[in-house]
Amino acid sequence: MGEVGVRDDGCVDCSRGCFWGKLLPAMKIKHKKLKEWIDADLITAQQGEAIHAYEQGRRKGHFGRGLIGLSLFAILTGILSIIAANWYAIPGEVKIGVHILLNAGIGVLALWADKNGKDLWREGAVLAFLGLTFTLIVLVGQVYQLDGSAADATIFWFIITLPFFVLLGGRGNMSSLPWAAGLVATICFVLFEKLDLPEEWMSLIATAIMALLPPAFMAKGVSACFQKWREALANVFLKSGIFFAAFNATTSLALWSHIGSFYETYPEGATPLADIVIIGSLGFGGLALHALYHKFYSDNQLLKYGAMFAAVSLGAILLPLMLPQLGSDILSAIAFIGYWIFIGWLAQGMGKMRVVSLAVTLIALRIFWVYIELFGSLMGTGFGLIIGGIVMLSLIYGARKANAYFTKGVGGDAKI
Repeated sequence: MGEVGVRDDGCVDCSRGCFWGKLLPAMKIKHKKLKEWIDADLITAQQGEAIHAYEQGRRKGHFGRGLIGLSLFAILTGILSIIAANWYAIPGEVKIGVHILLNAGIGVLALWADKNGKDLWREGAVLAFLGLTFTLIVLVGQVYQLDGSAADATIFWFIITLPFFVLLGGRGNMSSLPWAAGLVATICFVLFEKLDLPEEWMSLIATAIMALLPPAFMAKGVSACFQKWREALANVFLKSGIFFAAFNATTSLALWSHIGSFYETYPEGATPLADIVIIGSLGFGGLALHALYHKFYSDNQLLKYGAMFAAVSLGAILLPLMLPQLGSDILSAIAFIGYWIFIGWLAQGMGKMRVVSLAVTLIALRIFWVYIELFGSLMGTGFGLIIGGIVMLSLIYGARKANAYFTKGVGGDAKI
């Protein structure tokens, strides 16, 4: 037992961290995770108490700030209601003029916040400017009855907001997320509304966007110069690319047996196979050049994992389009499960335990869906429902066991 002394406040102190020295301060801490860390000797009881006190202090004032926020929201809603009630009585030029002044005021606020180091105010002002610019474009079109399209509106929005965003935006998720979403919307609207092409070519463009845009976003997100310039925006590009790559691959594999409708857009006797091969060549060629530029990621394991994920996702997107005749419920399920086993393996190597849990959950659900597809007629009866419940419980039990196996030794605490 450690050396025991008496502190200035009269409490017994154990300088070597004995049982009572850890237990007494820990009894004041109610957070379960902090208690687990103290019991595992990851932090001392005093450190846990300091963390607990900091978090408790940080939460103070939330009620007051919430009431202030609700009050401001009520005032703004009242102003908007008054304007809406008299909207048609307000001349169009006045509407546009007031809106321009509002945009200018928001722009000045963003500049002031940036100059004075008010990051939250700057991000909020940039977000407001992005939204108000789009409403201004819509308002101008409404007042002057312009026959514009969604592509026209997004193009003007992008042109107007780009200089402002380059100067002040992209330093936090609050401004980066909506601007990146606006960029993707602009690309899609321009391609599908401005290009007057046959239906089969439009289907091909959609396939190219679905296959090539996610790895392009991922490559942009890990670019060193982009990370240095706007780290938050780069991370948004990276995460968006990862999400859309996984989503598009999962959707393509899940719909493998229904992919034949894609071929129906082509003239009779024509096949998009050669075009899809070209798209795949561009995607895999770009990944190869990226790997070559980074010396095949010899000194960066995360980039290596990312390249593997991008390559497998690209293949998963294109494979059902190249071989639609092989589409079947069983093959689709096998490919789906194999893809998510691969993602779970990558996530385990990177220590991303939430992704491991997501992979195990999706695999269990896909297996259950196979059961429904094979024995769907039984599901309409009570006996079938009982079997379905037993199968689902068994799958959840198996998923928990698999999750525990995958997370063992990695330091994860993910649970299903």
